[in-house]
Amino acid sequence: MQAQDKLNDIKSRRNKQAAMFIGHGSPTVAIEFDDWNDKLCTFVEGIPHPASIVIISGHWETEGGIKITSSLLPHQIYDFSEEDYPETLFSLTYPVEGNPELAMEIADMLQQRGHKVDLDDDAGLDSGTWVPLYVTFPNVDVPVIEISLPKGATPEKLLDIGRILAPLRKRGVLLIGSGNIVNNKDLSEMEDKYADTDPWAMEFDHWFAVQLHEMNIQNLLDYKNQAPHADKAVANTNHILPLFFVLGALQQNDYYVTLFEGFHYGNISMRSFALVGNP
Repeated sequence: MQAQDKLNDIKSRRNKQAAMFIGHGSPTVAIEFDDWNDKLCTFVEGIPHPASIVIISGHWETEGGIKITSSLLPHQIYDFSEEDYPETLFSLTYPVEGNPELAMEIADMLQQRGHKVDLDDDAGLDSGTWVPLYVTFPNVDVPVIEISLPKGATPEKLLDIGRILAPLRKRGVLLIGSGNIVNNKDLSEMEDKYADTDPWAMEFDHWFAVQLHEMNIQNLLDYKNQAPHADKAVANTNHILPLFFVLGALQQNDYYVTLFEGFHYGNISMRSFALVGNP
C-alpha cells in the first residue's frame, strides 16, 4: 500500500497519531531534494499535526540505560565531518523546542516497566533526528524529545519501549524511529548517491519488506538468523534498532503504509513506512 493512495483515508482518521520509521541516509538529504523527500513530506501533510514528536535515532547510544532529552531548548548536534560533507549543512539550523513535562512522564512510564532511565538536560538532537525533521517538519513548530539507544540493546528491548509509549499516540504524539534497514557505509559508494544497488542489499531489504507487509514481528525479531546477508546488511545494529521501537507502537486496527522504497549510495536502504489507523 503506497502512501499517496491512502492520504484521504489517513486525513479522516484524526483520533490517533501515526508511528513512523524514517530511513534517513546521509545528512545531505536536507539539501538534496529527491523522491524520498517528496514522499515523506506528502505523508506528513496528510496526518494530524503532532502535539509532540518522540524519536529514537540510530546516532545516540548511551551507557547504563536509557537517556531522554529534557531541556526546553535542546541544542543541535552536527555529528558529521566537515571534511566529508558540504559546508552548507553546517549552516542549517533547527531551533526546535523540547517538552520537559512529557519527557518526565515518559521517564516515569518506562521506569514503572523496569527500564533504567535518566533525564538529560544537556543532551542535544543529533543529525539522525534533526535532519529528517528539518525535511518533514520545516516550520519547527512541534516540540521534540529524543530517546537514546541503551548500549547493547536488543530488538526485543526496543519493541518493549515502543509498546510502553504506544498510548501516547492517542494524545497526538508522533513516535518516530530514524535509522536504516540496510546501512553498511564501508561498502557504500559514497561518491555516487544513485549508484547501482548491490544485490545483497536488495535481497535483505526485500525480505524485510515482505515481513513488514505481513507484520510478522517474530520473524523480524529473528532477522539475524532468517534474513539473507544479515551480517553484511547490518554492520552494526544502531541503525536498525529504531525500527523495532516503531513496531512496538503497533496497535489494534493499525495498517502498514509504505512511504518510500529505494536506495542511496549503492546499499543504504531509504525504506520508510508508517503505522496508521483508528483506536
